[in-house]
Amino acid sequence: SSHFGLSRLHLLSWLALGGDPAIQLQGAMAAEQIDEIQTRITEKQIEIEEKEEEIKGKEADVKELKEEKKELKKQLTKLLNEKKKKEKELEMEEKKKEKELEKEEKKKEKELEKEEKKKEK
Repeated sequence: SSHFGLSRLHLLSWLALGGDPAIQLQGAMAAEQIDEIQTRITEKQIEIEEKEEEIKGKEADVKELKEEKKELKKQLTKLLNEKKKKEKELEMEEKKKEKELEKEEKKKEKELEKEEKKKEK
């Protein structure tokens, strides 16, 4: 940018001194081209900055989404663990009931055996 500024200044001072009209015209055209190019560079810079802002925004969105996903995974893990725990508890309850039933049945069998023996006598 400073390079353009210098050459333009040089051109303008040369033009001010009144050079050959054809060269003067070329100089004016060159100065115009320099302006045009500098304007385009500025526009591109603005575009770049806008795109970079967009990217930053999207990166922030992605980060937020990843955090939400992480939280959901934590919740899922917690719920799955609770489910496993409940299933184990239920299983234990079932086994306990089965054992109690077996005890009851054995008790009844023994009582029946006693009854049978009494009848035999």
